[in-house]
This record gives sequence, C-alpha cells and structure tokens, in this order.
Amino acid sequence: MRVGIIGGGAAGLAAAYELVKQGHYAEVFERAPFLGGQASTFEVGGGQLEKGYHHLFVSDVDMVALIHELGLGDKLAWLESKVGLFHGGKVWDFSTPMDLLRFRPLSLLQRIRVGWWTFVLQKTRNWQKFEGITARDWISQHMGRRVYEVIWEPLLRGKFGEYYDQVSMTWLWGKIYLRVASRGKGLQKERLGYPMGSFGEVFDVLGDSIRRQGGDIHISAGVDRVVVGDDGATGLEVTLSGQEPETREYDAVIATTPSYIFTRLVPTLPDDYREKLVNVQYLSAVLVILVLDRPLSDKYWINI
Repeated sequence: MRVGIIGGGAAGLAAAYELVKQGHYAEVFERAPFLGGQASTFEVGGGQLEKGYHHLFVSDVDMVALIHELGLGDKLAWLESKVGLFHGGKVWDFSTPMDLLRFRPLSLLQRIRVGWWTFVLQKTRNWQKFEGITARDWISQHMGRRVYEVIWEPLLRGKFGEYYDQVSMTWLWGKIYLRVASRGKGLQKERLGYPMGSFGEVFDVLGDSIRRQGGDIHISAGVDRVVVGDDGATGLEVTLSGQEPETREYDAVIATTPSYIFTRLVPTLPDDYREKLVNVQYLSAVLVILVLDRPLSDKYWINI
C-alpha cells in the first residue's frame, strides 16, 4: 500500500515508521525546512533545544517504547520535577502531598479537601462523567471557591486566557491523572522523561530509519490539496522545494495538520463535518527562551 502523509511532526513520522515496518510505502511531506513540528529544535550553545518545552510522562508508553526501539533508550533520562506556585509574593513548593499540607494560603480543611479530591480524580477512570461541566464549576463545588481562586483559576487564565471559564473538567481530569500517575506510589515526587540529545535527535533517527526501510521524507515541501475520488483520498497535489507542482497517487492519505489547515486541503468535505472542524478554536502561545549562566530558580515549572 502507498500512503501519503501530510506533516513531519511526531504523529506523521510515527505513522510513516509503523507503515514501512509493515512493508508499506510511506511518503512524508513537511512544509517547514525541518522535522519535529511543535517539538522541533534549534541550536543553543552547541546543542539542540526544543522551541517549546516538551517532556514525557510515565504513561507515554508508546513514545518511550519507540525511543528504545530506535536505540536511544540509554539517553532517556527520568528527572525529578520540582513545581512551584506563586502566591502572595512568594513561590511555594507544590510538588508533593507534603508540600500541599504546608501551603498556608489555604486553611487546613481546604488543603485536605484538595488532597482528597485529587486522590479521587487520580482513581477515576470514567472521564466521560466530567463531560458537560466546566473545571471552574466542578472545582468550586467540590474543593471550594477559595481553592479555585488560589490554585486553579490562575492556571486556567494563564493557559486559556479569556476562555478560562469554559474549559471542560475532562481536560483538568486528564492533567491531574497524568501528573499524579507520574509520581509513582506513596509520596514520591513526579518524574518526567527527556531524551538528553533532545527530541530533535529522536526525530532525526526516526527519519533515517524510515528512509532506510524504503520510505521517503520531503522537507520544505508544500501540500496544496488532497485529491479525493469516489472512494476517498487518492492522491496529493504537492510542491517540492524548487520544483513545479505535481500530483502523486496513493492508496491512502494521513493528515496530521491542524483542523483549519485540513479544511483548506480538502474542499469537498461534507458540510456537517467541515462545520465541526472550523468551529474548533485555537489559541496561540508566545514562549520566551532565556540563555543564562545560572539557573533562574530550582523549579522546573512555576504556576503564576
């Protein structure tokens, strides 16, 4: 089977890797002049650094397995994560249950309620029960309004801006579930995974493996349109770097683009499906990376 893949980020490259392993032909098109997508890197001090922060949770078993399969397992470090919470002009340690018990901006009863309901969320498997309720309403109801205002509202405002009060509780459940799971048992601190050669090295090795197994990867290559026949996608209209546009035929197409880009590539989408895609709202993020001669703090993450 011949498969065309739009996007050379983690999803597109992983799909191509699995396809060529199974004996199929995969061809990847990435518009940028580099691979990695949101986890791509740039040079800092002679090494590679992600343009935006990235790490792995212990629950990211597929990505961890892939890194080991690529022969980079010895470079995958599991590092203790130190989290802080800025409140009242002070940065409070906020990594462990003991840190929560020492968090004096909340009363003892409020701290206990946070711990109890965090434990409940950790043990909850049925995330569907949180559909239809916002994080603001659920937290205010179960942990209390003061807890919401001190801990969770600043986090939601910082991450979602004006949409902070519309965020589903399913999102917050997922975050708590993942982060608590990354702590292991008891009072252990959270541990996060990072490939010490950067995620850029992972994508470079992944790309080399795809090519060795017969696949192709093109960077600085634009996809202009998905060609659709009676039975689905049949090809891609592409423009490779320095070449004229052309059409390439495939048995299947995988698109790993944002929804708003996908709708431009497939103008023949059914109206109801297109409407769902165009109604997905995206938020941008601006990241500032500082190169310093000393640590800014001993924390990996500070919620402000």
